[in-house]
Amino acid sequence: MKFPLLLGIALVLCSGVSYGQDSSALIDVLVRKKILTAQEGENIRADLIKENTTTDKIKLAGSVTELS
Repeated sequence: MKFPLLLGIALVLCSGVSYGQDSSALIDVLVRKKILTAQEGENIRADLIKENTTTDKIKLAGSVTELS
């Protein structure tokens, strides 16, 4: 029974949609139902914030002067 629930949670958290309030509400419910501890909830929130603020950079060759 727990595996489908955890799979569903993973899909929601990793779906690529807005992580803001939607994930926060889900995390709150999981903590309230004691599926996650409060510390686990905070760790997930911190990870989501970190993922959203990290920018990926592409390294280009020095000979590239313009991109269109």
